[in-house]
Amino acid sequence: MAKMEDNELLIPEHGGYSTHDIVFDSFEKIIKKLKKDIKKMKQNIDQLNAAEL
Repeated sequence: MAKMEDNELLIPEHGGYSTHDIVFDSFEKIIKKLKKDIKKMKQNIDQLNAAEL
């Protein structure tokens, strides 16, 4: 889950970005982080399900 401590998610890449680019870049980073978190959660669920068998 993206947290306030994940400040790097909100720091734009270096370059001549406009405000819109900064916002979309931040959203893109957050979405990538959430996808990684979802993948990890699915793996944890699979491990728990395998342990129950």
